[in-house]
Amino acid sequence: MHALPFHSLRRLALRLTLTVAPLLAGCGQSPAAERVPFTPTTDSAVLEHVPATATDAKARERAALRRALAARADQLDLALRLARLDIEEGRASGDPRYLGRAQAALEPWWSAEQPPPGVRLLRATILQGRHEFPAALADLDALVRETPDDAHFLNGKLDTTLKSCDPAGFPNGRRPGDDVVDIELRVAMGYLFENDTQAPSRNTPFHDAVLQDASQFDAVFPYLKAPNAGAGDGT
Repeated sequence: MHALPFHSLRRLALRLTLTVAPLLAGCGQSPAAERVPFTPTTDSAVLEHVPATATDAKARERAALRRALAARADQLDLALRLARLDIEEGRASGDPRYLGRAQAALEPWWSAEQPPPGVRLLRATILQGRHEFPAALADLDALVRETPDDAHFLNGKLDTTLKSCDPAGFPNGRRPGDDVVDIELRVAMGYLFENDTQAPSRNTPFHDAVLQDASQFDAVFPYLKAPNAGAGDGT
């Protein structure tokens, strides 16, 4: 019986490893089980527990409020507080799931035709975040009717029916004659708000002293008019 050289033993061991490893890799699993992803069977199934940061006071407060509402969901003050905290966290983190959590906090009143004013305001905020603008605007209009003396509920409600408020213009699009700087100045100073309570300077025609309007452009492509003539001597 001849002994194999060391390098031959190494080659033989490598061949055995490459041959046997693929066979053992699927041991105990059927091919179908490997391909089928896990699908929860109920809505209450917990997929993952993500602990709140120990130093995050608002995360701890949200968790405490959720526990309190799980015990009794009709505590309006707690529900409003939790919904506000969830909306704030959603804005800060960019995570849209917090809008769903805020809605869950307001669930006892969410579908009511006449919910408490605080619920209606937060419902409008959540709907706006989900780009359900007609429903959000309907809630804001109802708030203004129900609480006309409470300026707080006017926050976020803009009147797009005002003269010169053209939905086709800047910033939704931009036509050659749109004076972008003037538009931004006037909107920033409250032009779109409904009354002087929220924006005392809303009717002031703020501008940058640079004339730009549609009369400076043609109505068809390429829109730019012919340049002004130079000096008579061609310079």
